Amino acid sequence: MLASTFGIVRARKESIISCLLYDENMNDNRINPNTITGRIYAKALELLDQNPGGIRWTDLNDAIQKSYPKFHPKTINGCVWKLTEIFPDKVYKPSKGIFRLLKYKN
Repeated sequence: MLASTFGIVRARKESIISCLLYDENMNDNRINPNTITGRIYAKALELLDQNPGGIRWTDLNDAIQKSYPKFHPKTINGCVWKLTEIFPDKVYKPSKGIFRLLKYKN
């Protein structure tokens, strides 16, 4: 009983954190939640926030594709490719193929 209760509390906590990250990203006028690319950008920033050490390009693409399986893979690829161009104040590449949020830069 206790284990199942803990699982529910943990899932609720993760859901609340995800909503807060979504709200933070939606305050950015470069992200339109009504478009496919806007939803991809929001998800990418959410995933980057969940991975302070950064995330590889392929892993980021795969995670977004799992979240939005109906989105065309080339659309996802293009959005991930342009993350540093669209969000230079939020995202940087510490090394080739790695994306990371600037707030985690040491």
